[in-house]
Amino acid sequence: ADDHCRVFLLTNGKLGLKQMKGTIVSVFPFGCPYCTVTYHGLEYPLTCHPLYSDQPKGVSNVILDNDAEIILHDGNALIIAQF
Repeated sequence: ADDHCRVFLLTNGKLGLKQMKGTIVSVFPFGCPYCTVTYHGLEYPLTCHPLYSDQPKGVSNVILDNDAEIILHDGNALIIAQF
């Protein structure tokens, strides 16, 4: 992490992304073959969708709202926010 990047490890629950409109967000399974997530307030919303380690579908999404969130339903997720 630096002045233009934040990294989060989500092992359960949800991550609120407050006042980060315009930030690029990428989500990856971490330490597991997949994680299941829901996105609110992002350009490409997902609902209880699995993300797999070998298929980088969660890369380079954009936060559209001032109050966005990522909900983790299963697995662990590494979340990288670049602004």
